[in-house]
Amino acid sequence: MNDTAPSLATAAAAPPATGPLARLLAQIGARSGIPFRIVWSDGSAYWNSDAAPAFTLTFRTRRAEARILGYGHVGLLEAYFDGGIDIEGDLAAALHAGLAAGFDARPNPLVSVAAV
Repeated sequence: MNDTAPSLATAAAAPPATGPLARLLAQIGARSGIPFRIVWSDGSAYWNSDAAPAFTLTFRTRRAEARILGYGHVGLLEAYFDGGIDIEGDLAAALHAGLAAGFDARPNPLVSVAAV
């Protein structure tokens, strides 16, 4: 785990969600109520709660970040399978966060075109 992770004893306030992907993931956190941490490909981090994260999503590449913006949950799964994303912690909680927030139900024209 990254040394910049907040500990329960020294937890700092969650940083603001800046950028379209951070805002999207912040919405998922707000809707699901599941605490998580994101480590971006540049090494910076975002967490949606001062509670200990149920899981940490680590982006290994900027391409993995872009795939989620372009293809939503399908892009997230593809990036995970390709090794562009690591998930540490409770995988079931990560899946539940996305499903509880309706991330899988968002209409996505790129996914619709790719499925044809």
